[in-house]
Amino acid sequence: MKSILLKLDAETLRLVDRYVPRRDRKRSEFIRNAVRRELDRLIEAEMEAPYRHLPQQPDEGWSSPDEWSPAASANEVSAGTTRRRSKRPTSPRTRRTGARR
Repeated sequence: MKSILLKLDAETLRLVDRYVPRRDRKRSEFIRNAVRRELDRLIEAEMEAPYRHLPQQPDEGWSSPDEWSPAASANEVSAGTTRRRSKRPTSPRTRRTGARR
């Protein structure tokens, strides 16, 4: 883990010290978790943005959660999706040498 220098104003530091007792949790852990939550929120917003620009049309898939059936969905997924593992070597190295895995 890398260390960084972080400057906080006096009021923010006072609040951190007030709400993050040192014996229960370290300040650095609290700040790491706060940064991670914010990054997760930004990543989620970034992934959501294209879907907001091109919303699902009523004729595409399920138009309402009430119409969704877990049993029907499971049957659609499992029907004809069984795949067998190829016995052929897949990496170029094993093809060249003829060695088996």
